[in-house]
This record gives sequence, structure tokens and C-alpha cells, in this order.
Amino acid sequence: MLFIGVIALAATLVLTPAVRALTVRVGLLEKTSPRKLHTRPMPTAGGLAMFFGFWGAVFAFSLAGGGAGAHGAGVPAGLLPATLLIVVLGMVDDYLDLRPGVKLAGQVAAAAVFVFSGARIEQLGHPLGGVLELGWWSVPVTLLWLVAVTNVLNIIDGLDGLAAGMTSIAALPMLFIALQREQWAAALLAAALIGSTLGFLRYNFNPARLFMGDTGGMFLGFVLGAVAVEGVLGGPADVAPTIPVVALGVPVFDTACAIVRRAMSGRPIAQADDGHLHHRLVRAGLSQRQAVLRLYAAGAALALVSLVLLRVSPLQAFFVAAGLAAAALPPARRLGVLGELPGRAAAPAHARPAAVRPEQRRPGVSQARRAR
Repeated sequence: MLFIGVIALAATLVLTPAVRALTVRVGLLEKTSPRKLHTRPMPTAGGLAMFFGFWGAVFAFSLAGGGAGAHGAGVPAGLLPATLLIVVLGMVDDYLDLRPGVKLAGQVAAAAVFVFSGARIEQLGHPLGGVLELGWWSVPVTLLWLVAVTNVLNIIDGLDGLAAGMTSIAALPMLFIALQREQWAAALLAAALIGSTLGFLRYNFNPARLFMGDTGGMFLGFVLGAVAVEGVLGGPADVAPTIPVVALGVPVFDTACAIVRRAMSGRPIAQADDGHLHHRLVRAGLSQRQAVLRLYAAGAALALVSLVLLRVSPLQAFFVAAGLAAAALPPARRLGVLGELPGRAAAPAHARPAAVRPEQRRPGVSQARRAR
């Protein structure tokens, strides 16, 4: 698994400058706007480099005779066409800024390609004990999981290096669990995903030279969701379903807060805003790097917790996850991530901190990809 991770890392390191040059040449740039934090047009669609680095490593590993087939399990046949569809959808969105409904339809179509190739969640461990057989519900449940993870990873792509780093962190416990369960194909995919994201971080960490765009955000989320299906949630229901949710705790919590925030303010759930965790940390006075590193630390702590939960019952894992969410609510409310809740007066306009401190808006220094 180390071999495939290194190959993916090296391939992405080599491919990313070429992808950047291509996006500049064709004019695929993330423009500035009042709700975006970067101060100059930035090359985007860098997820294309991760796509080719990821699949190049998978194919190289197979050609070297170490493919997952040697372990009695292969990479799901539907994953390549599904991720290809996701990347094409992301590139079109990066260029045309698709409507949310169109993008969601494309995500469902990609998930359906993967699910109807035979990859699905057929059982879930019941919190009260025993196994819940999903039957025909396995199809909508797997579709929902894939689309949800695709979006929570894409939504958190709001500061340089944040989505790529969070993906690497969340993929580590899934790699460990897949190896423990002898789910070799899932372990192979997790290793390739970690390698490709680490390679991309060389160019995407602040100050970024290239944004991953929706091309990258949706690709990372989809592959991470597929790894969870194959390595954690698929097969025997011996892993609590809350474990991958905890591993993805930071983007899941941020997305949940965004839904609450937008619903409470009467805005459409799909409407972009600048109230996410990363935006609020910057408004609280942190530099972009400091905000990203703090979120990395939170993600790493939750990844460790997800591994500890392997040793407890599904019911205990559920209560731990619920307790963590409850403990995170007060600081989230203080940061303003939940918006202005009923009974809480809005701060005067003059008392609100600026969205970005002056020293963070120096020309030539990239900021977040977009305020989602």
C-alpha cells in the first residue's frame, strides 16, 4: 500500500504543473467577487491532476502484478466511469457555474453508475444490537451516502489546502479499517487517494498556486465515499455506521451547520455564503494557515476517535458521536457558524469584524477558492 501511495504522490506532483499551465492557457480561472476571498483570478480545476495521479497509481500497481485481484478482490468496475463523470461535471461547473439542481443530478448519475456496478451498502450495524438488512433500500442508502460525502468534501474547500488535507486525514482511518477487514481493493484506493492529495498539497497549500475547483472537491468526496462503501460499510456489518461519519466529522459538522444557518435565515440550502467554520476562524483573527492547521488538528483528533470506536458497540459509538456533536455546538455558536439563532440579537454592523484582515488581502497572495 505504501508503494501505491508513493506512485500517486509522485504522479500528482509531476502532473499538477502541467494541469496548471493548461488551465491558464484555456482561461479556466476562478474569478474574484465580493463573496470570494482570493484577490486575483486563480487557475482552477486542479482536481484533474489528482484524478490522473490517482488512477495512474491504481493502474501502475495492477500492471506491476500487485493488483487487488491478487488478493481475491478487485477495484469496483463502476468506479472509473463514475469518477470520470464526476470530473467532467466538475470541470463544466468550474467553467460555467452550473445551477445546484443540475450539479446534483450529475452527482446522482455518477453515484448510480457506481451502485449499479454492484457496489452498495447491504447491511448496517443496528445501535441496539444485531444487523439491519437493507434489502432494496441498499440502493437509495448508498446513493445518498455517496452524494452526501461528495458534497461535504466539496463544500469545505474554502481555504488553500483545506479539502485536500481533510481528505488525507479522513482516508487514513479508512485505510486502517480496510486493511484490518482484509478489504484489499478499498485499502488500495485509500492509499492512492492519500498519495494524490498529498502530492497536490505541494501546490495547493497557502499560498496556493492552483485551486482544485469543483473538479477536485467532488472527485475527492466521491472517492472517499466509495472507499467507505467498499472498505468500511460494505460486507458484514461489523463496523458501526457512525465510524466513517466521525472520521469525516469536521466537514460533516460544517455542512450540518450550514444547513441550519441557511434554513434559519430563510435562504435556500444550496445558496453559497461565507459562514463556514474556516471563514469564521479567519474572521476571529486567525491567518489562513492557522485556520487550516486548527481544522487539520480537529480532523486528526476525530480520525483517532473513529479508530477507538472500533472497540465499542454500535450503541456506544452512536452516543460518542452524538456527544461530540453536542460538545461542538457551543463553540460553533460563539463563532457564528450557526448564524443568528432565535433569541440572539445580531451584533451591530460596526462591531462585526471584517471578512478578511487587511494583511491577508495582499496582492499576489491567494485566499480561499470560494465562499461556499
